[in-house]
Amino acid sequence: MLGSIEPLGVKPSRPDTADACVDLYMYERLASAGATAAREGEILKAAELLERARVMSTGPLVEGLKGPMLQRERLYRQERFLSDMEVRAELELELGRHRNAVPYLHYAVHKYPLRERFVWLLMLALYRSDRGNEALKLYSDHRARIIEEMGAEPGPSLRALHARLLSQDPELMVLPVLQPKTLPRANAGPQALQGR
Repeated sequence: MLGSIEPLGVKPSRPDTADACVDLYMYERLASAGATAAREGEILKAAELLERARVMSTGPLVEGLKGPMLQRERLYRQERFLSDMEVRAELELELGRHRNAVPYLHYAVHKYPLRERFVWLLMLALYRSDRGNEALKLYSDHRARIIEEMGAEPGPSLRALHARLLSQDPELMVLPVLQPKTLPRANAGPQALQGR
């Protein structure tokens, strides 16, 4: 039997895989803390934590490896990331930072064009940034795409926002956008899919 031969006084180098050193676990901690802060009304803290979590997410989980379990986990991670980023955008609007949210939301709408919550948030951010005509054009473009690709109309919340934009409803400037009932729970971490 062959054993490893180590020079005297030299320990083998092994990566430290403690939870805090793995991006995935750090993301989970930051995102969960951000969601908790948002549920507790600590909007500024929540925005900061979710922004730090966003920076931790650099791409698909174990990219290049295949397998049904990994594919399920990738899907879960992507959906979790998108949900967290919707909350992040909601927080920006709650904080009155509409102009800051616009570039981020443009990117999200471009990358995930069928995710209507991003479209809704971008329309509202544009309207609140004195860019109402762009918000209406965004709706028109999105609607045309949905009709062409899916043969359907946009969802009811997007249609309702469009109608309010057309009437220049002043309540849109103060409309609460954070949806506490849809915030991710802190215990919905990586263990959520184990054993399935």
